[in-house]
Amino acid sequence: MARRQFYACAVLCLAASCSRNHASLGQLSRAAQPHLLAFSRFETWVGRVLAVADPMASHEAHAETTFSPVRHDAKVLYAKVVSVEGAHQRELHFPQEVELEPIAKKNWQHIAGTNSGTLQAAMATRCPLKAPPWWRDGAGEGPCVLLSNESSLGDQRRLLITVAYQIKDSP
Repeated sequence: MARRQFYACAVLCLAASCSRNHASLGQLSRAAQPHLLAFSRFETWVGRVLAVADPMASHEAHAETTFSPVRHDAKVLYAKVVSVEGAHQRELHFPQEVELEPIAKKNWQHIAGTNSGTLQAAMATRCPLKAPPWWRDGAGEGPCVLLSNESSLGDQRRLLITVAYQIKDSP
């Protein structure tokens, strides 16, 4: 519950912040706001999955379980979970056939810090996805907002979650 309230406050803080890029911050805030609760719930889900995950389970089984909350959400274009424990890194993508092209660091805006990490957002007029032609027939062609949080889960454990959400064009 506190995490949801935090993310709601984060958007208000972002919208109210003063900057040379005030218009872009406001635009980013409006685009991110409808997805913050869903992102927070997904982040909580991933934490629970990782806490009980069987290290012997297959990559596909981990991906199926991890992405079950977003699998049928039409607004989710892409999701990525990177879990790092010591020297071991596990990277999961949804859908597996799609990759997110790198986004320049300057395009990410810090929304807020948490006890466990940093929530950032970015916007793209054309979602930067590398996808096969058959995938979601035109998905990612329009604008999207990306939310990302990197957090520490303990001594040597880190978690990075990134989700790309489709935004409808303004009429």
